[in-house]
Amino acid sequence: DAPDRATCVVSRSRTNTPLQALTLLNDPAYVEMMQSFARGMARRPEPRDDTRRIDYAFQAAVARKPRPAERALLLQVLQEQRKRFSEDVAAARKLVGKADQSAKDVVELAAWFHVANILLNLDETITKG
Repeated sequence: DAPDRATCVVSRSRTNTPLQALTLLNDPAYVEMMQSFARGMARRPEPRDDTRRIDYAFQAAVARKPRPAERALLLQVLQEQRKRFSEDVAAARKLVGKADQSAKDVVELAAWFHVANILLNLDETITKG
């Protein structure tokens, strides 16, 4: 749905094509982007608490601070995914990629992967308004 490089547009139009959603969720390049964004959030030395890390990630993705409801949802997803992956470390290892297989990091990275997935697939992130 995006214009090709031969066409200049001021603003990309909104789209609802299922192909875009499938590409953003499954294309290897996008999965690698989500893995990298997750590593950046999980390993960020400052801030150390989840709320501030989510605020930082949200700001990086959409260039604004999250609303309280958005922050609460992302914190909930993070906690649910930590619980899920602590019970299924094999799934976490499969998700985070070959480069990040230490037992200490794998659950945390897999949980942050889901936060990255949400942030990088927001319409606001994709089209920037």
